[in-house]
Amino acid sequence: FRSQQNTPYSFLVEKCTANLREMGGRGIGSLLETYLINPLSRALWRVDLQHGEKGVIERIYLDGNVPIVQVSRM
Repeated sequence: FRSQQNTPYSFLVEKCTANLREMGGRGIGSLLETYLINPLSRALWRVDLQHGEKGVIERIYLDGNVPIVQVSRM
């Protein structure tokens, strides 16, 4: 599955399903941690949302080999 849309969802689908033929579903959790959970934690720290504030994931991309999640306040 390859999506032409540049959305956080399509980025994650592409990265997490790239090796399904060889690995099946194994490793998807690790890939989600690599491409979403860890970078999201760093992004939320930078945005510094206060209690009750909401954020939205605008973009997920690679800076070299480093996954970056871009979050903004709603």
